[in-house]
Amino acid sequence: MGKRLNIKTGDRYGRLTIVSEVPKSERQYKWKREFLCKCDCGNYRRVRLENLVSGHTKSCGCYIRDFNKDNKTKHGHYGSGLYKIWQGIKKRCLQRNSKDYRDYGGRGIKICDEWMEFEPFYEWAINNGYQQDLTIERIDVNGNYEPSNCTWIPKKEQGRNTRRTKIICYKGEQKTLREWAVCLGLTYNVLQLRLSRGWSIEEAFTIPLGVRRSKRCSNGN
Repeated sequence: MGKRLNIKTGDRYGRLTIVSEVPKSERQYKWKREFLCKCDCGNYRRVRLENLVSGHTKSCGCYIRDFNKDNKTKHGHYGSGLYKIWQGIKKRCLQRNSKDYRDYGGRGIKICDEWMEFEPFYEWAINNGYQQDLTIERIDVNGNYEPSNCTWIPKKEQGRNTRRTKIICYKGEQKTLREWAVCLGLTYNVLQLRLSRGWSIEEAFTIPLGVRRSKRCSNGN
């Protein structure tokens, strides 16, 4: 177990000053330390220790607002790709009428309190490698949208990491069924049909098109 950090009232992290530690009974996650902080602008905000010491959270959100003002922007990012990603997260976690709610909010996936406002999400994204050709991905597909469980990956890789995507191991390699279809020169529909009919992976991958599966194979003898 790592040494417990000694955080004191008055310690500063960016624009935030520690006021007090949040009691365990009041934390969002009881095993993660949280602190009530006062921002230089006068606002108060609860922040998890890991986000303070890592630099993920430097203010109550005013840092980004001030940045936008300095650059003479009204919002700075409304309608941008990053803003749409943030909107999409909130929609599938919070809006029951969303077509994706069942697979996210409906099964307990949440967006952390810190990211309920766009500015902290933007600040985390920029500090953690966001680029326009990347998309957000939860490291644990059963975990929440929060700094410690999210990363940025190429959009083409996202389909591999959903809980509904089946990864097939064959001859020591792991690929999705679509990827195997490309490698084997077969169509995805053919492979899917063969496996749904009870063919083994070896049979589905090696028997040429137009060749019937032998009774010996189908009986497993």
